Amino acid sequence: MAQSAATGRGSLRSTRFALTKFRPPALPAMLITRPALHGRLTEGADQRLTVVVGSAGAGKSVLLADWAAARPPGVTSWLSCDGADADPVRFWAAFIEAPRAIEPGFGADAADLLAMDMRMSADVIASVANDAAGLPAGSAIVVDDFHYAAAAVAAPHMTDLVERWPSEAVQLVLASRYDPPLRQHRLRMSGQLTEIRDRDLYFSVGESRDLLTKFGVQMSDADLALLHQRSEGWPAVLQMAALSLRGTTDPARLARAIEVRGTAIADYFISEVLEQQPPEVAQFMLDTSILVGVLTADACAAVTGRQDAAALLHTIDTAHLFLVVLDDDRTSFRYHRLVRQVLRAELRARDRAREQELQLRAAEWFEATGDARRAAHHFLAVQQADRALLLLQDQVVPDFLHAPTVPEPLALDLVDPSLLLQTPERLLGLAADLLLSGDTARGGEYLDLLKHAGKIPAGSRLAARFAAFQSFRYGVIGQPEMAVRMAGAARAIQEQTQLADDWNAIVPLVLIRVYNCLDDFPAAEREAAAALAAPTVTEPARLLIVPGSRALAWFKAGRLAEAAHAARAGALLAGGRVRPPGGDDRLQVGPAREQLIGESGFTRAGAQQRLGERNERRVLGLGGRRAQELRPGIGGQSTRPAHGLEDFLGTPACGTRADAPDSLELLPRRRFALGDLHQRDVREDTLHRPVRLRRGSLAPVHQLPSDRPRRGTEACDAGQAGEDCLGLALVA
Repeated sequence: MAQSAATGRGSLRSTRFALTKFRPPALPAMLITRPALHGRLTEGADQRLTVVVGSAGAGKSVLLADWAAARPPGVTSWLSCDGADADPVRFWAAFIEAPRAIEPGFGADAADLLAMDMRMSADVIASVANDAAGLPAGSAIVVDDFHYAAAAVAAPHMTDLVERWPSEAVQLVLASRYDPPLRQHRLRMSGQLTEIRDRDLYFSVGESRDLLTKFGVQMSDADLALLHQRSEGWPAVLQMAALSLRGTTDPARLARAIEVRGTAIADYFISEVLEQQPPEVAQFMLDTSILVGVLTADACAAVTGRQDAAALLHTIDTAHLFLVVLDDDRTSFRYHRLVRQVLRAELRARDRAREQELQLRAAEWFEATGDARRAAHHFLAVQQADRALLLLQDQVVPDFLHAPTVPEPLALDLVDPSLLLQTPERLLGLAADLLLSGDTARGGEYLDLLKHAGKIPAGSRLAARFAAFQSFRYGVIGQPEMAVRMAGAARAIQEQTQLADDWNAIVPLVLIRVYNCLDDFPAAEREAAAALAAPTVTEPARLLIVPGSRALAWFKAGRLAEAAHAARAGALLAGGRVRPPGGDDRLQVGPAREQLIGESGFTRAGAQQRLGERNERRVLGLGGRRAQELRPGIGGQSTRPAHGLEDFLGTPACGTRADAPDSLELLPRRRFALGDLHQRDVREDTLHRPVRLRRGSLAPVHQLPSDRPRRGTEACDAGQAGEDCLGLALVA
């Protein structure tokens, strides 16, 4: 059924709209209600504008439809935009029509003016604003999919309407895939803007579980964490995974769903996102998807040959095309991980030769700029393993210490480690890269292969490096005594030969963690001092790694004031607190830290929530095993452990523990090592939550008995591993 656009004269009478244009979409049967976001929408009632900006499939329409359904009847009007609304007269005719669901006579004068001139004018804007002021108090006008009309109407008509909007009477809500150009910075500075964005729309782990449960899908904590990590909470992808798993217990199908790969997801992204972009933007996204890690204008220009790479990155960023910002200046980015997979697969399917050409360009550019690991990654992609491993053999450790983030695993399918025995330096470099990447099992196998081959000259630089990474390996897998022994062997060779080697820094950094595990805090402090005194110490080690380790040692010794001081000192040395635009309350302390926190995608609030959820699961016996142990060999694939980085940044593996935290649980440890201690009442409540649970009490911390444990180590049961104590220490 169609509806006339109204009472106006002229050709506006012939404008027809489907009635569904003015109705919210039907709510899904598997709806996940989001009261926190409902509250934020409601809080925007007295502000000039509320925007909900998110990528395709982020759940904008469902959120707003659910919010509208929860509001009192008769006070919400709805307008769904489509491609035809690029015609400004048609859009404004529909905008005038929508509030008639609340007040049938709305906009009669504005419609007449619009029909008379067939164009927008200041008089039409004034008339719409005046009629809006007469709507019942508490009314709201929701414009969904505003991106279809934004280019045509935003300059200057919608901007003018927003500036004249009677916010005391009616709320204006615009939902769009892109930021509408409505001078939002002015509204933000004056406190007249409510914003909900991708990071708010994406599901938390708890919401992801709720969605799966509604579909009748049961999943272990470890599998859920892995699914959430790979989907990054993208609602559309989570729903596709739930649909694929409904009514099945097939392990192979579970493995495919957790991998969040498949034609349905790819088809959705390509049709709904990629094919909607201008050709030059779509090709740029395809070409730059081959880049490993951070996207910068220089790297993108080198690969694509486009000198306007910075402008294209800005276009993709402002269009919310699944680009994650990694710094305050908005010059460093990465793609949403799943989107990058889809883009790479699409590039390979469209033009395999071009994909290989781009990989080689990237490899040679990164090699020229001194980024050995990324160069190695791209050389492997074009099957030039010798060039890749030659770069790794000396640079893998220095590169990691300058940018201590978990590197993307190398594609080693074409590398036979047994063939590297004639070049033991390359084999050790490969083993070190695997250990730093978190692949402890395979890295250990390569170390064993090198040891049994007898290719390590006694007292050599190679022997010192080998012993240092044996120490690293033993520390990660929970054998601290062996870690101390191998570190001592590496240090003895270093002292005897007076070797000046960047790899020497591995020994004190490992020993700090190991001595913390052994509760030998004076020894940990000595190693911290030794690390800081080393002439080759890198800025991330000086500013992030060592201060975090010291804070951990003081905490475990029960000296909480010193722990807080050490952590805060690290933060101050690294540049202090900066609150970036958009209100994301992260700490920015130099490039390494920006990348570390940016890649994680979590904010402070999210970290606190995950930390609390993890501690409760552990206490209740619901967690503690790694995904690999819960899903051995699922789908014929092994799960890459998440070790490596966290062992440098404050997460030792103590005792005989051989497990490691799921990657989603890494951020709180990172934050602790980076020196973020804050909000004392929240800290104490999180610290003692496990104590309350063991005592069968969910009361707030101030209601606990006065004899509650005061030392960090006493807050843990005797049987808990050191990592669990660390989990409690992170916000203390």
